[in-house]
Amino acid sequence: MNRINSLDGLRGLAAIGVAFFWHYQHFNPETFPFSRKAYWFYQYGYSLVDLFFILSGFIFCYVYKARLTSKSLGIKEYSVLRFSRLYPLHLLTLLLVALVQSIRQYYIGDYFVYQHNDTYHFILNLFFIQNGWFEHNFSFNAPTWSLSVEIIAYLLFF
Repeated sequence: MNRINSLDGLRGLAAIGVAFFWHYQHFNPETFPFSRKAYWFYQYGYSLVDLFFILSGFIFCYVYKARLTSKSLGIKEYSVLRFSRLYPLHLLTLLLVALVQSIRQYYIGDYFVYQHNDTYHFILNLFFIQNGWFEHNFSFNAPTWSLSVEIIAYLLFF
């Protein structure tokens, strides 16, 4: 068994905690499921984002360090490897959220949670520059702001 599997599993649990507990607040619920048992996740779940990124750094180093140190991995192949892991899911979720937001706008008259869902913001999202570069408002799938930070971290790591 690969030594990194347990870290990867813990990283998965952190991602689940963030997705199902911390981000639940954005739906403005009247009550929170399992609020007595999962109090910590609702109140401090944001710290799981930090845990996820720290664990990702360890995993990332484990996977790429030897090849980068020995210079057997060039910038082109490295970029393709990273991009091919991020972009398909990013594009799928962006298209899904855009569809749901459009349907909601059509039937209800406003967007769900994030209001800046126009062509300009869609293009920014396509290129991973949706927040902090040319715009400071969240749009579409707002948690993907971290992808633009990840891209910078990947380049610095290389």
